[in-house]
Amino acid sequence: MKAQRPFRIFAHRGFSGKYPENTLSAFRKALECGSEAIELDVIRSQDGQFAVSHDAVIECSDGRERDIRHTRAAELADWPLPERFRGEGIPLLQDVLSLVPAGVMINIELKVDRSEDACRVCSDFSEFCRSNAERRSDFLISSFHLHLLRCVQKSFQKNSWKIPTAFLLDRDHCWANRYFLLRGWSADYLHIGHDMNIRFWSRLKRFGAVHVYTVNDIGAAEHLRQMGAGGIFSDYPDRMLKHFKGS
Repeated sequence: MKAQRPFRIFAHRGFSGKYPENTLSAFRKALECGSEAIELDVIRSQDGQFAVSHDAVIECSDGRERDIRHTRAAELADWPLPERFRGEGIPLLQDVLSLVPAGVMINIELKVDRSEDACRVCSDFSEFCRSNAERRSDFLISSFHLHLLRCVQKSFQKNSWKIPTAFLLDRDHCWANRYFLLRGWSADYLHIGHDMNIRFWSRLKRFGAVHVYTVNDIGAAEHLRQMGAGGIFSDYPDRMLKHFKGS
């Protein structure tokens, strides 16, 4: 009987089903329930550091909108964040590395809005990787932005860093990116939305595995594994880990 390959469970933005997403509490609780892989989003601050947040622009409790991209990292602690943060702050990626032990995979999704910003983000992120050499083996870098991810891949190759990458794809994303994927552009992994055709995308063998987001139903996760998915992203890593790994 053929052995079933490991099915990876990513804690999507930490344990975001119960705790504020992309906060240190969410990551801490994900680790406490046994997560061996976490996913987070990062946005480059004005001074070239990386803030952990899905959104660049946040409407704060004083009614003002503030933009991470136009704010120095040290100033983020002074923001009056909205109630959904439950008293948590916006951490920096370096803070998360201090919390997460070595050996836990960290899927870092790089956010960028414009192609002209991609090279700057790539340059600063490469410097971050250089400064955290002892943790590079834990990184998995993903992005919806094809140009940014290709810049990152070239930087990793230039520095002889073996850091895996993943291309993000969803049903609403531009057809040009799908075209490039089907024409042969590759990454180590492909991350797709749960409403996409997993059977089709899992047949693209040049990807090491296809991971699917965001899956919170155990039955749906089982179906995806049967269809060839190599793993899922879930807001509730506790229930997924209990089902698939017995933790």
